[in-house]
Formats: sequence, C-alpha cells, structure tokens
Amino acid sequence: MEKETNNAYKAHCLVLSYPTQRHLNPMLEFSKRLEHKGVKVTLVTTRSMSKTIHKEASSIALETISDGFDEGGFAHAESIQAYLERFWQGLLKLPLSEPEILLPGLPPLQPQDMPSLIYDLNTYPAFFDMLASQFSNVDKADWVLCNTLYELEPEVVDWMTEIWPLRTIGPTIPSMYLDKRIEDDKDYGFCIFEPNSDACMKWLNDHAKGSVIYVSFGSLAVLNAEQMEELAWGLRMSNSYFFGW
Repeated sequence: MEKETNNAYKAHCLVLSYPTQRHLNPMLEFSKRLEHKGVKVTLVTTRSMSKTIHKEASSIALETISDGFDEGGFAHAESIQAYLERFWQGLLKLPLSEPEILLPGLPPLQPQDMPSLIYDLNTYPAFFDMLASQFSNVDKADWVLCNTLYELEPEVVDWMTEIWPLRTIGPTIPSMYLDKRIEDDKDYGFCIFEPNSDACMKWLNDHAKGSVIYVSFGSLAVLNAEQMEELAWGLRMSNSYFFGW
C-alpha cells in the first residue's frame, strides 16, 4: 500500500503491545513499516510504561491506557491475574483522540456513545461478562437469529451476514399487529411491572400522530443524576411530548 496522492492514509491501524520493552520495541518497528506503506498507525501502551520510555524521534502516534497501576505498573499489582484483568479493562476503554469506531448505518461513534457497560466497565461488570460470554462460540452456531427486519437496517444486516449465518426474525410483536397468522394473538409477552395501558392509550390518543417520543430505559438501567439531567434537557429541547417506561 502507498499513500494517496492527497497525502491521506488509506487505513488506520491500532497496534496493541503488552507493556514490556521486549514486546513494545518489535511492535514499534512493525508500526514503522506499516506507516511507510501508507497506513496510519497508533501504538498503544500503558501510562506507567510511557513514563519510562525514552522515545526516539518517530512519526508513530502513541496513545496510553490505564492498567490500574499508573504509577508503578506490574510491580504494584497484587498478582499476575489481577494485573491482567485490569490491563484488559484498560484496552476496552481505549481513549483514542481520533476514534475509528465505524458501524454500518451509523455515524462515527465516540467511546462515550457506546453503552455504559462497554465504555465504563465498573458500572455493570457482571452484565458485561455475561453478554461477552454469549458470543464465545457464536462462530459455531448453525444460525444467528436477530430481532429485526432487513428493511429497517439493511446495512447492518448485510454486514453481519458476511460474518455469521444471520436470519432476521423480527419484529417479534403479536401476530395480530403484524401478519395475523396466529388468530387472536394480541397480548405482548410478560410484564414485570404493573401496566396502565388504558391511561397510556387515552393520553396518546389525545395527541397528534407522530408527536410523542417514547423513552425506553429497560428493566436494568440505573441512571445517575447527571445522566437524568442530560436526558431531561434533551427531551425538553426536542419540543415534543414524551413518556417513558
């Protein structure tokens, strides 16, 4: 690969190295060769390691992450296992100054645009482990069933079908509201909260079509005061009616 004529890079490569000199130096040399071929490279190491590096003049960008032991590194960890756990958490929260989180059908995402259980591992560590483990053997599955429909997000579906044997099975709502194949199927699953459907429907019917925003928090989310205030201001500035669940 070579640089484009306008001096732009064709790709941006993130190079991750375990924070020891015998790992970092070979990765730095490899990064130089990649950049020489026209690939933008960002080399990542820990903050504790970066404080000890006597960096030679190089065009390679250097980003740092926290391994949980920013002052002393590995020597200050209580065990190898404890250090590795904190090290991998740091990688998952990598604070790149030029994020390349690109997903089909979505604009470029900043780290804070991701769900909090991904962006801040300290919020829901158990749920992160549970969700991550669900995909540990996904490559062995005969089918991957997704609650969506192709027309809703074709870019995502096309992208995923190139990776897994994906089939869309949505929207999974009662048949009477969709294809009417199941007679009298009007009830939507279980409800773990006490519903007030009549009041909600009456309130909705008093407003024009398309004038109400529905805010869904889910059954597990816990918002702090700052998040609730930001959400409230966003809803107010929308100049729309809203209700949540």
